[in-house]
Amino acid sequence: MDETRYPVDMQDFETLRQMGYAYVDKTPYIRRMRDTFYFLSRPRRFGKSLFLSTLDAYYSGKRELFDGLDIAKYTTTWTKHPVLKFDFSKANQDSPEEVDQVIKEQLATYAAQYDVPYDNSTLTTILFDRLVKAAFEKTGQKVVLLIDEYDAPILNVIDRPQEEIDRFRAVMNGFYSPIKGLTPYFRLVFITGITKFSQLSIFSKLNNLSNISMLEDFEAICGITEEELLANFTSGITALAEKHGLTFEGALDRLRFKYDGYHFLDSPTRIYNPFSIINSLAKQKFDNYWFGSATPTFLLKVLRGRTLSIEQLDGKKLLSDAFDVAIEHVTDVLPILYQSGYLTIKYFQSGVYTLGFPNDEVRVGMSNVIYDTILPESNNEKTALKGSLVDYLNNGDIESALRELQSFLASVPYDLVQNRENYYQTILFCIFKMIGVAVDTEVRTSQGRIDIVVHTERFIYVMELKFDKSSLSALRQIKSKNYAAPYATSPKQLILVGIAFSPDTNTLKDWRISRPKK
Repeated sequence: MDETRYPVDMQDFETLRQMGYAYVDKTPYIRRMRDTFYFLSRPRRFGKSLFLSTLDAYYSGKRELFDGLDIAKYTTTWTKHPVLKFDFSKANQDSPEEVDQVIKEQLATYAAQYDVPYDNSTLTTILFDRLVKAAFEKTGQKVVLLIDEYDAPILNVIDRPQEEIDRFRAVMNGFYSPIKGLTPYFRLVFITGITKFSQLSIFSKLNNLSNISMLEDFEAICGITEEELLANFTSGITALAEKHGLTFEGALDRLRFKYDGYHFLDSPTRIYNPFSIINSLAKQKFDNYWFGSATPTFLLKVLRGRTLSIEQLDGKKLLSDAFDVAIEHVTDVLPILYQSGYLTIKYFQSGVYTLGFPNDEVRVGMSNVIYDTILPESNNEKTALKGSLVDYLNNGDIESALRELQSFLASVPYDLVQNRENYYQTILFCIFKMIGVAVDTEVRTSQGRIDIVVHTERFIYVMELKFDKSSLSALRQIKSKNYAAPYATSPKQLILVGIAFSPDTNTLKDWRISRPKK
Protein backbone atom coordinates (compact mmCIF):
# COMPACT_ATOMS: atom_id res chain seq x y z
CA MET A 1 0.00 0.00 0.00
CA ASP A 2 1.30 3.44 -0.95
CA GLU A 3 1.30 5.68 2.13
CA THR A 4 3.21 8.55 0.52
CA ARG A 5 1.77 12.00 1.19
CA TYR A 6 1.83 13.74 -2.18
CA PRO A 7 2.12 17.55 -2.21
CA VAL A 8 -0.56 18.15 -4.85
CA ASP A 9 -0.32 21.80 -5.92
CA MET A 10 1.64 22.66 -2.77
CA GLN A 11 4.23 25.42 -3.11
CA ASP A 12 5.17 26.19 0.49
CA PHE A 13 8.37 24.44 1.57
CA GLU A 14 7.83 24.93 5.32
CA THR A 15 4.32 23.42 5.30
CA LEU A 16 5.46 20.57 3.07
CA ARG A 17 8.30 19.63 5.44
CA GLN A 18 6.35 20.08 8.67
CA MET A 19 3.43 17.98 7.42
CA GLY A 20 5.59 15.12 6.15
CA TYR A 21 4.83 15.42 2.45
CA ALA A 22 7.16 13.87 -0.12
CA TYR A 23 9.92 16.23 -1.20
CA VAL A 24 12.38 15.79 -4.05
CA ASP A 25 15.57 17.30 -2.65
CA LYS A 26 16.54 20.33 -4.73
CA THR A 27 18.82 21.84 -2.09
CA PRO A 28 22.04 20.80 -3.94
CA TYR A 29 21.24 23.61 -6.37
CA ILE A 30 21.47 26.15 -3.55
CA ARG A 31 25.06 25.06 -3.00
CA ARG A 32 25.84 25.63 -6.68
CA MET A 33 24.94 29.30 -6.58
CA ARG A 34 28.03 31.49 -6.42
CA ASP A 35 26.72 34.82 -7.74
CA THR A 36 24.32 37.38 -6.31
CA PHE A 37 21.82 37.85 -9.15
CA TYR A 38 19.98 34.95 -10.84
CA PHE A 39 17.18 34.53 -13.34
CA LEU A 40 15.34 31.25 -14.05
CA SER A 41 12.77 30.67 -16.78
CA ARG A 42 10.58 27.58 -16.51
CA PRO A 43 7.00 26.69 -17.54
CA ARG A 44 4.10 27.25 -15.17
CA ARG A 45 3.53 24.71 -12.39
CA PHE A 46 7.04 23.37 -12.78
CA GLY A 47 8.29 24.01 -9.25
CA LYS A 48 9.62 27.57 -9.47
CA SER A 49 7.52 28.80 -6.55
CA LEU A 50 8.48 25.82 -4.39
CA PHE A 51 12.17 26.44 -5.06
CA LEU A 52 11.80 30.11 -4.09
CA SER A 53 10.02 28.99 -0.91
CA THR A 54 12.96 26.67 -0.22
CA LEU A 55 15.37 29.59 -0.63
CA ASP A 56 13.17 31.64 1.71
CA ALA A 57 13.38 28.98 4.43
CA TYR A 58 17.12 28.46 3.95
CA TYR A 59 18.09 32.12 4.14
CA SER A 60 15.66 32.66 7.03
CA GLY A 61 17.84 30.22 8.98
CA LYS A 62 15.13 27.57 9.52
CA ARG A 63 17.59 24.75 10.03
CA GLU A 64 15.06 22.23 11.38
CA LEU A 65 13.26 22.13 8.01
CA PHE A 66 16.38 20.82 6.26
CA ASP A 67 17.15 17.79 8.43
CA GLY A 68 18.06 14.89 6.17
CA LEU A 69 18.46 17.05 3.08
CA ASP A 70 21.66 17.52 1.10
CA ILE A 71 22.43 21.06 2.14
CA ALA A 72 22.29 20.23 5.84
CA LYS A 73 25.46 18.17 5.38
CA TYR A 74 27.41 21.20 4.23
CA THR A 75 25.92 24.15 6.11
CA THR A 76 27.44 24.76 9.54
CA THR A 77 26.29 28.34 10.14
CA TRP A 78 22.60 29.04 9.56
CA THR A 79 22.66 32.81 9.24
CA LYS A 80 19.26 34.47 9.32
CA HIS A 81 18.91 37.03 6.53
CA PRO A 82 16.02 39.41 5.93
CA VAL A 83 14.02 37.87 3.08
CA LEU A 84 11.78 39.96 0.82
CA LYS A 85 9.59 37.75 -1.35
CA PHE A 86 7.26 39.08 -4.04
CA ASP A 87 4.75 37.11 -6.08
CA PHE A 88 3.67 38.96 -9.22
CA SER A 89 1.22 36.28 -10.28
CA LYS A 90 -1.07 38.22 -7.94
CA ALA A 91 -0.55 41.38 -10.00
CA ASN A 92 -2.31 40.36 -13.21
CA GLN A 93 -4.78 43.23 -12.96
CA ASP A 94 -6.59 45.12 -15.72
CA SER A 95 -4.94 48.52 -15.32
CA PRO A 96 -1.42 49.80 -14.52
CA GLU A 97 -2.82 51.56 -11.46
CA GLU A 98 -4.21 48.29 -10.09
CA VAL A 99 -0.88 46.56 -10.66
CA ASP A 100 0.92 49.39 -8.87
CA GLN A 101 -1.46 49.01 -5.93
CA VAL A 102 -0.83 45.26 -5.68
CA ILE A 103 2.93 45.92 -5.64
CA LYS A 104 2.57 48.57 -2.95
CA GLU A 105 0.48 46.25 -0.80
CA GLN A 106 3.28 43.67 -0.87
CA LEU A 107 5.86 46.37 -0.13
CA ALA A 108 3.72 47.72 2.71
CA THR A 109 3.73 44.37 4.50
CA TYR A 110 7.52 44.43 4.73
CA ALA A 111 7.64 48.19 5.39
CA ALA A 112 5.61 47.65 8.56
CA GLN A 113 7.94 44.82 9.60
CA TYR A 114 11.05 47.00 9.27
CA ASP A 115 9.51 50.29 10.49
CA VAL A 116 9.69 52.06 7.13
CA PRO A 117 7.37 55.10 7.01
CA TYR A 118 5.16 55.35 3.92
CA ASP A 119 1.74 56.29 2.66
CA ASN A 120 -0.10 55.42 -0.54
CA SER A 121 1.36 58.44 -2.32
CA THR A 122 4.92 57.19 -1.84
CA LEU A 123 6.46 56.19 -5.16
CA THR A 124 7.12 52.47 -5.53
CA THR A 125 10.77 53.17 -6.41
CA ILE A 126 11.33 55.19 -3.24
CA LEU A 127 9.50 52.75 -0.98
CA PHE A 128 11.47 49.79 -2.34
CA ASP A 129 14.79 51.60 -1.88
CA ARG A 130 13.95 52.55 1.71
CA LEU A 131 12.76 49.04 2.51
CA VAL A 132 15.93 47.25 1.38
CA LYS A 133 18.19 49.66 3.24
CA ALA A 134 16.07 49.47 6.40
CA ALA A 135 16.06 45.65 6.36
CA PHE A 136 19.85 45.64 6.06
CA GLU A 137 20.39 48.26 8.79
CA LYS A 138 17.94 46.72 11.24
CA THR A 139 19.26 43.15 10.99
CA GLY A 140 22.89 43.74 10.13
CA GLN A 141 22.60 41.12 7.39
CA LYS A 142 22.37 41.44 3.63
CA VAL A 143 18.94 41.13 2.06
CA VAL A 144 17.60 38.18 0.05
CA LEU A 145 15.21 39.30 -2.69
CA LEU A 146 12.96 36.66 -4.27
CA ILE A 147 10.67 37.59 -7.17
CA ASP A 148 8.24 34.98 -8.49
CA GLU A 149 6.52 35.18 -11.91
CA TYR A 150 8.00 38.61 -12.67
CA ASP A 151 6.40 38.61 -16.15
CA ALA A 152 2.78 37.92 -15.13
CA PRO A 153 1.53 41.55 -15.35
CA ILE A 154 2.87 41.94 -18.91
CA LEU A 155 1.65 38.53 -20.08
CA ASN A 156 -1.82 39.44 -18.90
CA VAL A 157 -2.04 42.33 -21.38
CA ILE A 158 0.08 40.98 -24.21
CA ASP A 159 -2.71 41.38 -26.77
CA ARG A 160 -3.24 45.07 -26.02
CA PRO A 161 -1.87 48.04 -28.03
CA GLN A 162 1.84 48.71 -27.59
CA GLU A 163 1.30 52.03 -25.81
CA GLU A 164 -0.82 50.30 -23.16
CA ILE A 165 1.76 47.54 -22.70
CA ASP A 166 4.37 50.27 -22.20
CA ARG A 167 2.28 51.76 -19.36
CA PHE A 168 2.29 48.42 -17.57
CA ARG A 169 6.00 48.09 -18.22
CA ALA A 170 6.61 51.53 -16.71
CA VAL A 171 4.87 50.45 -13.48
CA MET A 172 6.98 47.29 -13.26
CA ASN A 173 10.14 49.26 -13.96
CA GLY A 174 9.34 51.45 -11.01
CA PHE A 175 9.82 48.38 -8.87
CA TYR A 176 12.78 46.85 -10.71
CA SER A 177 14.86 49.96 -11.44
CA PRO A 178 16.39 50.39 -7.92
CA ILE A 179 17.70 46.81 -7.76
CA LYS A 180 21.09 47.31 -9.40
CA GLY A 181 21.83 50.42 -7.35
CA LEU A 182 21.16 48.41 -4.17
CA THR A 183 23.68 45.68 -5.03
CA PRO A 184 25.81 46.22 -1.86
CA TYR A 185 22.75 45.44 0.28
CA PHE A 186 21.89 42.09 -1.36
CA ARG A 187 23.06 38.60 -0.41
CA LEU A 188 20.95 37.05 -3.18
CA VAL A 189 18.47 38.16 -5.84
CA PHE A 190 16.56 35.31 -7.50
CA ILE A 191 13.95 36.06 -10.16
CA THR A 192 11.67 33.56 -11.91
CA GLY A 193 9.27 33.79 -14.81
CA ILE A 194 7.94 31.96 -17.83
CA THR A 195 9.47 34.17 -20.49
CA LYS A 196 12.53 36.31 -20.88
CA PHE A 197 11.77 39.85 -21.98
CA SER A 198 14.98 40.87 -23.71
CA GLN A 199 13.77 44.45 -23.99
CA LEU A 200 12.51 44.84 -20.41
CA SER A 201 14.70 47.18 -18.39
CA ILE A 202 15.26 44.59 -15.68
CA PHE A 203 17.51 42.75 -18.11
CA SER A 204 19.12 45.78 -19.72
CA LYS A 205 20.01 47.39 -16.37
CA LEU A 206 20.85 44.22 -14.47
CA ASN A 207 23.79 43.35 -16.70
CA ASN A 208 25.21 41.17 -13.92
CA LEU A 209 22.11 38.95 -13.88
CA SER A 210 23.08 35.30 -14.33
CA ASN A 211 20.51 33.54 -16.53
CA ILE A 212 20.69 29.88 -15.47
CA SER A 213 17.70 28.75 -17.55
CA MET A 214 19.80 26.82 -20.06
CA LEU A 215 22.89 25.97 -17.99
CA GLU A 216 23.83 22.32 -17.40
CA ASP A 217 24.44 22.80 -13.66
CA PHE A 218 20.82 23.88 -13.21
CA GLU A 219 18.89 21.89 -15.83
CA ALA A 220 16.97 19.85 -13.21
CA ILE A 221 16.51 22.64 -10.65
CA CYS A 222 12.79 22.31 -11.38
CA GLY A 223 10.91 19.21 -12.50
CA ILE A 224 11.74 15.60 -11.66
CA THR A 225 14.38 13.42 -13.29
CA GLU A 226 13.83 9.69 -13.68
CA GLU A 227 16.51 9.06 -11.06
CA GLU A 228 14.60 11.29 -8.63
CA LEU A 229 11.32 9.63 -9.55
CA LEU A 230 12.63 6.15 -8.75
CA ALA A 231 14.38 7.32 -5.58
CA ASN A 232 11.29 8.99 -4.13
CA PHE A 233 8.16 7.42 -5.61
CA THR A 234 8.71 3.68 -6.15
CA SER A 235 5.79 2.75 -3.89
CA GLY A 236 3.47 5.07 -5.84
CA ILE A 237 4.52 3.59 -9.17
CA THR A 238 4.03 0.08 -7.78
CA ALA A 239 0.51 0.95 -6.62
CA LEU A 240 -0.26 2.56 -9.98
CA ALA A 241 0.90 -0.57 -11.79
CA GLU A 242 -1.25 -2.84 -9.61
CA LYS A 243 -4.34 -0.70 -10.11
CA HIS A 244 -4.04 -0.70 -13.89
CA GLY A 245 -2.91 -4.31 -14.30
CA LEU A 246 0.61 -3.36 -15.41
CA THR A 247 4.09 -4.42 -14.48
CA PHE A 248 6.24 -1.87 -12.68
CA GLU A 249 8.14 -1.22 -15.91
CA GLY A 250 4.86 -0.97 -17.82
CA ALA A 251 3.57 1.72 -15.46
CA LEU A 252 6.89 3.55 -15.71
CA ASP A 253 6.66 3.45 -19.50
CA ARG A 254 3.18 4.98 -19.33
CA LEU A 255 4.47 7.75 -17.07
CA ARG A 256 7.34 8.41 -19.46
CA PHE A 257 4.97 8.55 -22.42
CA LYS A 258 2.55 10.92 -20.68
CA TYR A 259 4.76 13.25 -18.65
CA ASP A 260 8.48 12.82 -19.42
CA GLY A 261 10.60 14.31 -22.17
CA TYR A 262 11.47 17.89 -21.20
CA HIS A 263 14.96 19.11 -22.06
CA PHE A 264 16.11 22.57 -21.05
CA LEU A 265 19.39 22.32 -22.93
CA ASP A 266 21.17 19.92 -25.27
CA SER A 267 21.42 17.07 -22.79
CA PRO A 268 20.27 13.44 -22.55
CA THR A 269 18.69 14.21 -19.15
CA ARG A 270 14.91 14.03 -19.45
CA ILE A 271 12.70 15.94 -17.04
CA TYR A 272 9.22 14.89 -15.95
CA ASN A 273 6.50 17.48 -15.46
CA PRO A 274 6.30 17.54 -11.62
CA PHE A 275 2.69 18.75 -11.45
CA SER A 276 1.47 15.88 -13.61
CA ILE A 277 3.62 13.21 -11.95
CA ILE A 278 2.51 14.17 -8.44
CA ASN A 279 -1.15 14.27 -9.48
CA SER A 280 -0.93 10.97 -11.35
CA LEU A 281 0.62 9.14 -8.38
CA ALA A 282 -1.67 10.81 -5.84
CA LYS A 283 -4.84 10.02 -7.83
CA GLN A 284 -3.54 6.73 -9.26
CA LYS A 285 -4.67 7.71 -12.73
CA PHE A 286 -3.05 8.58 -16.07
CA ASP A 287 -4.62 11.88 -17.05
CA ASN A 288 -3.77 15.26 -18.58
CA TYR A 289 -3.21 17.19 -15.35
CA TRP A 290 -0.93 20.01 -16.47
CA PHE A 291 -3.08 20.95 -19.44
CA GLY A 292 -6.23 20.29 -17.48
CA SER A 293 -5.20 22.89 -14.90
CA ALA A 294 -6.10 25.66 -17.41
CA THR A 295 -4.33 26.91 -20.49
CA PRO A 296 -2.63 30.25 -19.81
CA THR A 297 -4.60 33.15 -21.24
CA PHE A 298 -1.48 34.68 -22.70
CA LEU A 299 -0.84 31.59 -24.85
CA LEU A 300 -4.28 31.84 -26.43
CA LYS A 301 -3.64 35.54 -27.05
CA VAL A 302 -0.30 34.83 -28.76
CA LEU A 303 -1.82 32.07 -30.92
CA ARG A 304 -4.90 34.08 -31.88
CA GLY A 305 -5.01 34.74 -35.61
CA ARG A 306 -2.35 32.13 -36.39
CA THR A 307 -3.05 28.84 -38.12
CA LEU A 308 -0.72 26.20 -36.73
CA SER A 309 -0.32 22.57 -37.62
CA ILE A 310 0.60 20.04 -34.96
CA GLU A 311 2.93 18.32 -37.41
CA GLN A 312 4.50 21.63 -38.41
CA LEU A 313 5.36 22.35 -34.77
CA ASP A 314 6.92 18.97 -34.05
CA GLY A 315 10.50 19.03 -35.31
CA LYS A 316 10.78 22.77 -36.00
CA LYS A 317 14.23 24.34 -35.96
CA LEU A 318 15.20 27.51 -34.12
CA LEU A 319 18.44 29.50 -33.95
CA SER A 320 19.90 29.77 -30.47
CA ASP A 321 19.64 33.57 -30.32
CA ALA A 322 15.86 33.35 -30.88
CA PHE A 323 15.40 32.33 -27.24
CA ASP A 324 15.97 35.95 -26.19
CA VAL A 325 12.73 37.01 -27.90
CA ALA A 326 10.64 39.87 -26.53
CA ILE A 327 7.12 38.46 -26.41
CA GLU A 328 5.44 41.80 -27.06
CA HIS A 329 7.24 41.97 -30.42
CA VAL A 330 6.91 38.30 -31.25
CA THR A 331 6.74 37.27 -34.90
CA ASP A 332 7.60 33.61 -34.37
CA VAL A 333 5.63 31.71 -31.73
CA LEU A 334 8.22 28.94 -31.38
CA PRO A 335 10.35 30.59 -28.64
CA ILE A 336 7.20 31.36 -26.65
CA LEU A 337 5.93 27.80 -27.02
CA TYR A 338 9.32 26.54 -25.82
CA GLN A 339 9.55 28.85 -22.83
CA SER A 340 5.95 28.04 -21.88
CA GLY A 341 6.62 24.28 -21.89
CA TYR A 342 4.59 23.35 -24.97
CA LEU A 343 7.69 22.51 -26.99
CA THR A 344 11.02 21.27 -25.74
CA ILE A 345 14.55 20.84 -27.09
CA LYS A 346 14.99 17.57 -28.97
CA TYR A 347 18.59 18.15 -30.05
CA PHE A 348 21.10 20.88 -30.84
CA GLN A 349 23.64 21.13 -33.63
CA SER A 350 25.69 23.97 -35.14
CA GLY A 351 23.79 26.73 -33.35
CA VAL A 352 20.36 25.33 -34.29
CA TYR A 353 17.85 23.82 -31.85
CA THR A 354 15.28 21.29 -33.01
CA LEU A 355 12.07 21.59 -30.99
CA GLY A 356 9.24 19.12 -30.50
CA PHE A 357 6.51 18.06 -28.12
CA PRO A 358 7.94 16.64 -24.88
CA ASN A 359 5.23 14.05 -24.29
CA ASP A 360 1.72 12.84 -25.07
CA GLU A 361 0.03 15.11 -22.52
CA VAL A 362 1.37 18.21 -24.23
CA ARG A 363 0.74 16.92 -27.73
CA VAL A 364 -2.92 16.20 -26.92
CA GLY A 365 -3.28 19.48 -25.05
CA MET A 366 -1.82 21.53 -27.90
CA SER A 367 -4.22 19.80 -30.27
CA ASN A 368 -7.06 21.12 -28.14
CA VAL A 369 -5.58 24.63 -28.00
CA ILE A 370 -5.12 24.79 -31.76
CA TYR A 371 -8.57 23.30 -32.21
CA ASP A 372 -10.04 26.03 -29.99
CA THR A 373 -8.22 28.85 -31.77
CA ILE A 374 -9.35 27.63 -35.19
CA LEU A 375 -12.83 26.41 -34.23
CA PRO A 376 -14.04 28.41 -31.21
CA GLU A 377 -17.40 26.65 -30.86
CA SER A 378 -19.17 26.19 -27.55
CA ASN A 379 -18.26 23.48 -25.07
CA ASN A 380 -21.69 21.90 -25.58
CA GLU A 381 -21.04 21.48 -29.29
CA LYS A 382 -17.60 20.01 -28.59
CA THR A 383 -19.02 17.58 -26.04
CA ALA A 384 -21.77 16.46 -28.41
CA LEU A 385 -19.30 15.97 -31.25
CA LYS A 386 -16.96 13.98 -29.02
CA GLY A 387 -19.66 11.58 -27.86
CA SER A 388 -21.02 10.77 -31.30
CA LEU A 389 -17.67 10.44 -33.06
CA VAL A 390 -16.20 8.14 -30.43
CA ASP A 391 -19.25 5.89 -30.67
CA TYR A 392 -19.20 5.76 -34.48
CA LEU A 393 -15.44 5.09 -34.74
CA ASN A 394 -15.47 2.42 -32.03
CA ASN A 395 -18.22 0.58 -33.90
CA GLY A 396 -16.74 0.87 -37.39
CA ASP A 397 -19.49 3.23 -38.56
CA ILE A 398 -17.18 5.51 -40.54
CA GLU A 399 -20.04 6.69 -42.78
CA SER A 400 -21.90 8.23 -39.83
CA ALA A 401 -18.68 9.68 -38.43
CA LEU A 402 -17.94 11.43 -41.73
CA ARG A 403 -21.48 12.78 -41.97
CA GLU A 404 -21.08 14.17 -38.45
CA LEU A 405 -17.80 15.82 -39.42
CA GLN A 406 -19.31 17.18 -42.61
CA SER A 407 -22.14 18.84 -40.69
CA PHE A 408 -19.83 20.18 -38.02
CA LEU A 409 -17.27 21.71 -40.40
CA ALA A 410 -20.07 23.29 -42.45
CA SER A 411 -20.98 25.33 -39.34
CA VAL A 412 -17.51 26.89 -39.02
CA PRO A 413 -17.59 30.63 -39.89
CA TYR A 414 -16.20 31.09 -43.40
CA ASP A 415 -13.64 33.70 -42.29
CA LEU A 416 -11.92 31.09 -40.09
CA VAL A 417 -11.48 28.60 -42.93
CA GLN A 418 -8.28 28.31 -44.93
CA ASN A 419 -8.71 26.59 -48.26
CA ARG A 420 -5.84 24.18 -48.35
CA GLU A 421 -5.39 20.50 -47.65
CA ASN A 422 -3.03 21.05 -44.71
CA TYR A 423 -5.70 23.10 -42.89
CA TYR A 424 -8.23 20.24 -43.06
CA GLN A 425 -5.60 17.71 -42.06
CA THR A 426 -4.84 19.80 -38.95
CA ILE A 427 -8.53 20.16 -38.14
CA LEU A 428 -9.20 16.41 -38.38
CA PHE A 429 -6.07 15.58 -36.39
CA CYS A 430 -7.09 17.98 -33.62
CA ILE A 431 -10.65 16.65 -33.56
CA PHE A 432 -9.49 13.04 -33.31
CA LYS A 433 -7.01 13.98 -30.57
CA MET A 434 -9.67 15.97 -28.77
CA ILE A 435 -12.06 13.02 -28.66
CA GLY A 436 -9.34 10.75 -27.30
CA VAL A 437 -8.66 8.27 -30.10
CA ALA A 438 -5.13 7.35 -31.18
CA VAL A 439 -4.20 9.28 -34.31
CA ASP A 440 -1.08 9.88 -36.40
CA THR A 441 -0.48 12.11 -39.40
CA GLU A 442 2.08 12.00 -42.20
CA VAL A 443 2.75 8.31 -41.50
CA ARG A 444 5.73 7.19 -43.59
CA THR A 445 5.51 4.06 -45.71
CA SER A 446 7.83 2.62 -48.36
CA GLN A 447 5.85 4.40 -51.10
CA GLY A 448 4.73 7.64 -49.51
CA ARG A 449 3.03 9.26 -46.52
CA ILE A 450 -0.44 8.53 -45.24
CA ASP A 451 -2.34 11.70 -44.34
CA ILE A 452 -4.11 10.32 -41.25
CA VAL A 453 -4.27 6.96 -39.46
CA VAL A 454 -6.81 6.48 -36.65
CA HIS A 455 -6.65 3.51 -34.27
CA THR A 456 -9.50 2.26 -32.10
CA GLU A 457 -9.76 -1.01 -30.18
CA ARG A 458 -11.19 -2.92 -33.17
CA PHE A 459 -10.47 -0.79 -36.23
CA ILE A 460 -7.68 0.98 -38.11
CA TYR A 461 -8.75 3.82 -40.40
CA VAL A 462 -6.31 4.80 -43.17
CA MET A 463 -7.30 8.19 -44.56
CA GLU A 464 -6.13 10.14 -47.59
CA LEU A 465 -7.36 13.74 -48.00
CA LYS A 466 -7.81 15.71 -51.22
CA PHE A 467 -8.70 19.38 -51.56
CA ASP A 468 -10.67 20.35 -54.68
CA LYS A 469 -10.07 16.88 -56.10
CA SER A 470 -12.10 13.67 -56.07
CA SER A 471 -12.47 11.24 -53.21
CA LEU A 472 -12.01 8.46 -55.78
CA SER A 473 -8.49 9.72 -56.52
CA ALA A 474 -7.77 9.72 -52.78
CA LEU A 475 -8.90 6.10 -52.40
CA ARG A 476 -6.97 5.05 -55.50
CA GLN A 477 -3.82 6.59 -54.02
CA ILE A 478 -4.25 4.54 -50.83
CA LYS A 479 -4.51 1.36 -52.89
CA SER A 480 -1.89 2.13 -55.56
CA LYS A 481 0.72 3.01 -52.94
CA ASN A 482 -0.32 0.11 -50.73
CA TYR A 483 -0.76 2.26 -47.64
CA ALA A 484 -2.49 -0.70 -45.96
CA ALA A 485 0.65 -2.85 -46.00
CA PRO A 486 2.04 -1.81 -42.57
CA TYR A 487 -1.22 -2.98 -40.95
CA ALA A 488 -1.70 -6.26 -42.83
CA THR A 489 -0.79 -8.42 -39.83
CA SER A 490 -2.92 -6.48 -37.35
CA PRO A 491 -5.92 -8.37 -35.93
CA LYS A 492 -7.96 -5.19 -36.25
CA GLN A 493 -10.26 -4.58 -39.20
CA LEU A 494 -8.79 -2.21 -41.76
CA ILE A 495 -10.93 0.56 -43.28
CA LEU A 496 -9.60 2.68 -46.16
CA VAL A 497 -11.09 6.16 -46.49
CA GLY A 498 -10.65 8.64 -49.35
CA ILE A 499 -11.99 12.10 -48.45
CA ALA A 500 -12.52 15.12 -50.70
CA PHE A 501 -12.96 18.68 -49.38
CA SER A 502 -14.81 21.36 -51.31
CA PRO A 503 -13.60 24.99 -51.61
CA ASP A 504 -17.22 26.02 -52.15
CA THR A 505 -18.78 24.52 -49.00
CA ASN A 506 -15.65 24.57 -46.76
CA THR A 507 -16.35 21.04 -45.57
CA LEU A 508 -16.24 17.42 -46.71
CA LYS A 509 -17.55 17.13 -50.27
CA ASP A 510 -17.77 13.35 -50.41
CA TRP A 511 -15.86 10.21 -49.53
CA ARG A 512 -15.10 6.68 -50.72
CA ILE A 513 -14.70 3.74 -48.35
CA SER A 514 -13.13 0.32 -48.82
CA ARG A 515 -13.05 -2.54 -46.32
CA PRO A 516 -10.43 -5.02 -47.52
CA LYS A 517 -10.87 -8.60 -46.42
CA LYS A 518 -8.15 -10.36 -44.44
